[in-house]
Amino acid sequence: MSAIIITVPTRWFAVSSATGAVTIPDVAPGTYDLHVWAMGSSDASLAALGRRISVSGRTRELGTISVEASIPGPHKNKFGEDYDVSQPSSY
Repeated sequence: MSAIIITVPTRWFAVSSATGAVTIPDVAPGTYDLHVWAMGSSDASLAALGRRISVSGRTRELGTISVEASIPGPHKNKFGEDYDVSQPSSY
C-alpha cells in the first residue's frame, strides 16, 4: 500500500476532475504563481508548466495546461528490487 500526501501553504489549490478540469473558486484579484504537480511527471516538465497569472474580476480561464505523466513501473520491494515471484508469499 502506498499514498501520496501533498501539503501546500495556501488554501488556493485544486485537484483535477476525471476530465482534467480544475476550478479554484473565490480567488481575490491579484498576481499569483501557478505551480502544477502530477504523479509520474519529471520536475523539469512540471517547472516548465509554472506561470505567473493575473486574476481580475473578469478572469474565467487559464487555458489548457497539458501534463505529460508516465505510468509508474512495477512496485519494488524495500530494497528497490523486483519481488522474487519464484517463492510463494507468506501472506
